[in-house]
Amino acid sequence: MITAYYWKKGGSSVLNQDSLFLLRLRTGAGEMAFGAVCDGIGGWEAGEKASGYLTERLMECVYRSLVPALAKNKWKIASNAAYRTLYSAREALCAYGSSKHFSLGTTVCFACLFKGRFLALHCGDSRLYKIGLLGTKSLFPDDLREGRLTACIGSVRGPMPKLRLGRLFPGEGLLLCSDGFYRGLTDKELWESLGAGDGRLRGEMLARRLRTLSEEAVLRGSRDDAGAVYLGNRRDPGG
Repeated sequence: MITAYYWKKGGSSVLNQDSLFLLRLRTGAGEMAFGAVCDGIGGWEAGEKASGYLTERLMECVYRSLVPALAKNKWKIASNAAYRTLYSAREALCAYGSSKHFSLGTTVCFACLFKGRFLALHCGDSRLYKIGLLGTKSLFPDDLREGRLTACIGSVRGPMPKLRLGRLFPGEGLLLCSDGFYRGLTDKELWESLGAGDGRLRGEMLARRLRTLSEEAVLRGSRDDAGAVYLGNRRDPGG
């Protein structure tokens, strides 16, 4: 297994409204990896609080529910637990915003990887890419209409997150990232930088490549906060 992350405040931001986490756990059933990227919605109040709160709730879910379920190969139980966490967090953020008389919310990409299988959840315009052996593919469409966000975890009770289960072959990976990270970058550039189907990159090199991609996005005009997490299934058994 190979993992890496990148997190940086955007040039136009006072506070970084992106929150993320990356957990790599060794269990009796095998190694597991979990990651999330949440992008607090700019223009609303307390975007950084919304994204930070959701990452904390997801981490609690990992330890409380997902690790025990995956250790028993109970993927449906794990999926339901993660989905319930997002629903509960949305209700809590709605209640908090109502009590403070303002709107707040966050996008979310969440994924876990265990023995070549993955669970992924998405809501908003952050993206979750599969970096495959032959190319890059976004696993979910952006929740946008005419450039406006149509779904988030927060004050707007819009569509709920989408869920997907799948497999990663050795050499493939998942890239979770906010719009400040991927804006201006092509799928081909992501694929060429993050292994091009090789899967033998080490974590330190992968982290440097995430930083280089973000710096290139800035050169192309991105001024937003940038957050990215990579979860990969390495080719060699030394993972």
